Amino acid sequence: MAAMRCREDDLEKLKFYMDCMADAIKVGADGAVPHRAFHRAIAEASRNPYLSELEDFVQSRLKTMMQEARERTRTTPGLAPAVHEEHEAIVHAIMSRDPVKAREAALTHLRSAAKRAGLIIFAP
Repeated sequence: MAAMRCREDDLEKLKFYMDCMADAIKVGADGAVPHRAFHRAIAEASRNPYLSELEDFVQSRLKTMMQEARERTRTTPGLAPAVHEEHEAIVHAIMSRDPVKAREAALTHLRSAAKRAGLIIFAP
């Protein structure tokens, strides 16, 4: 939905958060704040209030698990750049206004994140 409905200011936010996450990776810092903002910006770009509410719910209910995953990503050699590439694929698809590629990139990221957390999810 973000790929179809985003505005230029949404794209600028996504680029900004991507840059902030890249900077955190370069210096080995915790990029949790821009990471959360990145996911929130995608939900907002969808122009679907239910997705924004779902993002808020997920962030509030899974905060500890997500913090642990971020720390594992930050401290595992080579993992942070790989996760960043997943985010880049999502942003590129959104910027290209390609909802099929955006969905595929988002599902790849969700499946990979679940696998990294030791979870198995199924999504068509």
